[in-house]
Amino acid sequence: MHELSIAEALLDQVRRHAPPGSRILSVSVEAGAGQSIEEDCLQLAWQALTRDTELGHAVLHVTTLPWTLKCNTCNRTWQSPDPLNPCPCSSSNTQASASHELHLLSIEVDNDPTPSPPELHFAAKRKHSRRPRSRTSTMKPRQRSAK
Repeated sequence: MHELSIAEALLDQVRRHAPPGSRILSVSVEAGAGQSIEEDCLQLAWQALTRDTELGHAVLHVTTLPWTLKCNTCNRTWQSPDPLNPCPCSSSNTQASASHELHLLSIEVDNDPTPSPPELHFAAKRKHSRRPRSRTSTMKPRQRSAK
């Protein structure tokens, strides 16, 4: 699984380029189809490496670029996520090419060094969303059933 080594290299790049003291919210990468990255495996590797770290809450966004295919029969060129996609002219005599590059596109950060924990944020939302209770109740008390 080469996704683990890719996630490790990506993590090193993010730590190197992120502003000191910032909270990283998300990371966006673009991978050429020639990288043959399984996005689910990369996400799993990212979560395993960042769990219990300062990046444990950072979301990884992956965009995979398509293959460029050329039909050797009709000379048509098109893009597809599948390198074995036959040409619309029904020919399977195609050539596939793709980028083997991996680009770190962006790092989204929150420069607030003291973010509020999610539990406090949730509690604050609930506190402000409560309706004031009236002092008189309109509900009738339950009647006890006779034994």
